[in-house]
Amino acid sequence: MLGSLGRYARLTGHTALEITSLPLAAVKGYVLEAPRGKRLVVRSTVNQVYFTAVEPLPLYFAIATLLGFVVLAASDGLLRPLGLAQWVSALSARLVVCELVPLVFALVLTGRSGVAIATELGSMRVNQETAALDVLGVNLDYFLLLPRLVGVTVAAVALTAMAPLGLAAGWVIGRLLGVISASLGLVALIEALDPLLVLEALAKSALLGLALAAINCYHGLKVGRSATGIPKANVRGSVQAYLACFVIAASGSLLSVLRFSSGAHP
Repeated sequence: MLGSLGRYARLTGHTALEITSLPLAAVKGYVLEAPRGKRLVVRSTVNQVYFTAVEPLPLYFAIATLLGFVVLAASDGLLRPLGLAQWVSALSARLVVCELVPLVFALVLTGRSGVAIATELGSMRVNQETAALDVLGVNLDYFLLLPRLVGVTVAAVALTAMAPLGLAAGWVIGRLLGVISASLGLVALIEALDPLLVLEALAKSALLGLALAAINCYHGLKVGRSATGIPKANVRGSVQAYLACFVIAASGSLLSVLRFSSGAHP
């Protein structure tokens, strides 16, 4: 049993190291090949951003609005009777903008764009398109990895920047339904969104987007010549991306708690 655990830990560590090296390989490919095919890479990156963020934008806005409404209603209903109404705005802003929206959006991105990336790259491996590109001297790290890594990361950051709008929309719905107290003003919510909070949310979303894109690129490129490897790559990529999202989000939350407890933040 100890031997099996050791082999599993070694395999997991090796896989994590290979996934971590993908962004570095993409940067190296950019440094080496930037003058060549730059227009194609830019177009691929823009298409990835459009597919990831722009095309499903109504879905993400609805999710952000729902999260804002639920958190505001719950915070106002639980804290106000305890005499803690002054903390509703700050708590709701942190939970929605910095904790829930980056994590939930990353999970949705994994199920949508992550699976699409693994399927696309896996299909290219099965059809030997990647082998043909390699024979032609095409830098796969530059032409295949870089647009997907950058596109998903930029899309995750852009979507998280929409979180304050979802919080405001949730407040409007809560006021219309009468489940949020009239004393909880929209101005107080806006004031609770300090720049450090927004920067923390954007940094967390960038790390989440980069992680899920790298994981799914890795498993897509690991597909062999059999088409049955594509669904397996989808499953492995999705499961590992979900786990990585929870680990990154939990680590960021823990660092925030430690910073607050140390008095480094007002």
